[in-house]
Amino acid sequence: MSKYIFNNDTDILEFLEQLRENGIQIWGEGEKIRYRSKNRQLAPETLRILKMAKGQILDFFRMIEKNVIPLTSIQTAYVVGQTAGCELGNINAHYYIEYTIESLQILLPLKYGLIVR
Repeated sequence: MSKYIFNNDTDILEFLEQLRENGIQIWGEGEKIRYRSKNRQLAPETLRILKMAKGQILDFFRMIEKNVIPLTSIQTAYVVGQTAGCELGNINAHYYIEYTIESLQILLPLKYGLIVR
């Protein structure tokens, strides 16, 4: 069994948001996770996840407190691209999109690019 329940910080944030939407507040106190629920108790599955992911969730809370959340490579490129001291910098992007692709099949190479699916 993996020692990590969540793959990344986004997964933790989504889990905490689901809890919040269900009226459950979660916070850390030292090395403990505390909660407050409308129903005064948690579903067994939620409690199991909190116990198994305690370290990950507490580390996430510590990062939030320090305001230190690592950027993805595309986010870092976006920040660097806005820096005036960089070649081709000081350019304001209108938007960017991140994709996670598990499998990419290249169909046919072309003179000016690739057709991908």
